[in-house]
Amino acid sequence: MKISFSSPFLRNYSVLETLDMAKNVGHDGVEIWADHFYRYDDRADTIRNKAHELGLELTLHAPSYDLNPISSNVGIAKESKRQIFEAIVLAEVLGAKLIVIHPGRFSSSQDSKDIFFPKLIAFAREISAFSREKALQVTFEMMEKRPREFFQTPEDAKILMNEKIDGIGLTIDIAHLHTIGDEKEMIENLDDAWIKHIHISDSGYGKTHLPLGEGEVDLGGALRLLPKEYDGFLTIEAAIIGRGEELLEKNFHYVNHLLKEIK
Repeated sequence: MKISFSSPFLRNYSVLETLDMAKNVGHDGVEIWADHFYRYDDRADTIRNKAHELGLELTLHAPSYDLNPISSNVGIAKESKRQIFEAIVLAEVLGAKLIVIHPGRFSSSQDSKDIFFPKLIAFAREISAFSREKALQVTFEMMEKRPREFFQTPEDAKILMNEKIDGIGLTIDIAHLHTIGDEKEMIENLDDAWIKHIHISDSGYGKTHLPLGEGEVDLGGALRLLPKEYDGFLTIEAAIIGRGEELLEKNFHYVNHLLKEIK
């Protein structure tokens, strides 16, 4: 497995600057959040070339703030899809081989999975068709326990993945799983072939995305249950505003130690 980190860790730096910092610590890659990229004036091709020069692989997290591509509000759904399709083009220019997309959520407390899963499946088909020629792995992220989220459990993942849509896989977020139940049990109940990308952080005490080792998650136990053949990224999403530089190094060494323990 390879180690990367989520670029908003270092939101006060441009994406170009984060690449140097990642390399200095020892990361294998960086997950660029589109929202972070758009905050600065760096060119995507310059970032791609810099990453290549440093020997870093890139993944991209599509925009998610205030978006809902399966919203019942047609205007919101349309704009959300536009931004996500734009991110797929950005991923291609960056040279990223994988993109993480949030699946959308209910529009109201009265909505149901019966209504929204067909919307998600239709959206996944649109994404698949658009990204097919870009050699891009598309992943939908399994979400945490919070109001109006509905794509959270292995059973939810099965509904989408059983459609066998070309180029569509899962990002599992270990901290998200912990908010739903036993993260180890849920990993065991996922088909290994579905898991294309992994986010890692700690969780507990009512909070998600805590620094590694500062929550309640059995991170080592969860990692031991990952597919043996998985050779993708463990992307660290454990950050606290104001502690980015400190945690960049601390979390990297924590994950590196865990990986050595489970070999």
